[in-house]
Amino acid sequence: MKKTTKNIGKVSGKILVFGGIYSNFQALEKMMEIAKAGNILPQNIICTGDIVGYCAEPKRCLQTVKDWGIHTILGNVEIQLRDNEDDCGCNFNDNSRCDIFSKQWFFFVQKNTSEASKQWLETLPDHLTFEYGNKKCLVVHGNYFETSGYVFRSTDWQTK
Repeated sequence: MKKTTKNIGKVSGKILVFGGIYSNFQALEKMMEIAKAGNILPQNIICTGDIVGYCAEPKRCLQTVKDWGIHTILGNVEIQLRDNEDDCGCNFNDNSRCDIFSKQWFFFVQKNTSEASKQWLETLPDHLTFEYGNKKCLVVHGNYFETSGYVFRSTDWQTK
């Protein structure tokens, strides 16, 4: 599937960027508290994906992020969920502890995600761009080319 990029224009003031809520509603509530305490409006909040995952409340987390009206991109978990895949797309080594556990939690997420939420996932872009100050910014999950790809401090600069 072709990657999509949404330009959200110029952003000014405080911004809040987070990702990896992983169905942890208490973590999502904390992000909302941080935004409220900092007077950060929804148009200045960006979720980098993986709203759902390991924890107990995928349906509640998806609905809350949707209702909050913040900018959100697809994480690998949302892509796999949207596309009705068999796993989370994390590319864990076969039969590793993470692979075994992901098969359990991903099935739970699939079972506890409504069709309406899956349709909402269809509307989310893969990347966001915006201008902040005099800088052009790009938001990705993983890396630009691979949503489930990792970029570490030690990653070759050419790759970055």
